[in-house]
Amino acid sequence: MTNRDIIFKKIHAGLDSSANDSKRRDAVDRRIAAQFRHLTPERVAGKTHEQHLKLMRGFLEGQSATVLEAATRDEIPGLIAKYLRD
Repeated sequence: MTNRDIIFKKIHAGLDSSANDSKRRDAVDRRIAAQFRHLTPERVAGKTHEQHLKLMRGFLEGQSATVLEAATRDEIPGLIAKYLRD
């Protein structure tokens, strides 16, 4: 028996449960199957994509970060190269 097995055996004994506890297993299956919506901070709830970008830019520039905007992924290497040259 491994240390992991010993720990789980103690946990099961403390919970007074067996490995075949169908009621508990059903509850776990229902919880995993449910698609709960994650919490959304109020500062971003109901905002448009453009508003999210503006908010993120504000956060980054507030920390003295340089923000470069690319219309497509293909523009990113060129923007980085230009930033490093300047």
